[in-house]
Amino acid sequence: MYRTYIKDGIEQGAVELHQCSFSEALRAMIEHLSEGERKRLTVFRSSNAGQYEFQYE
Repeated sequence: MYRTYIKDGIEQGAVELHQCSFSEALRAMIEHLSEGERKRLTVFRSSNAGQYEFQYE
């Protein structure tokens, strides 16, 4: 999907932008981590994560 966004005041085009919830993005990222990296992953354990569970159609 082609989308535009503003960077440094100039409209840019991109096909790599995606809309998803926080949990979907986190799951995709975790798939590419080693077992050791997964065990050390603590930065995303936040009580505020629920605020980023966006719903898209």
